[in-house]
Amino acid sequence: MCISGDPIESVLFLILGFCYAAAILFIFHAEFLGLIFIIIYVGAIAVLFLFVIMMLNIKHQKRQDKQFNYIIQFLGFFIANIVCVFF
Repeated sequence: MCISGDPIESVLFLILGFCYAAAILFIFHAEFLGLIFIIIYVGAIAVLFLFVIMMLNIKHQKRQDKQFNYIIQFLGFFIANIVCVFF
């Protein structure tokens, strides 16, 4: 929850990350593993996380320091670009 203070948005970002991992597996012609990622992780685990968060009724966490949020976003973007360039 470094970027998003809302737990539901965090689970949706987790689902998006699983879909990206499955897309990488499809690119490497590992279709079975990509489908397993989507079925098991997105279809079961992430939906379970989302259900538990909605049942617990966790409220939105407000951050006082907006600058910290921008630093985390910049570092994530920077590291992702470094990985893409060198690998």
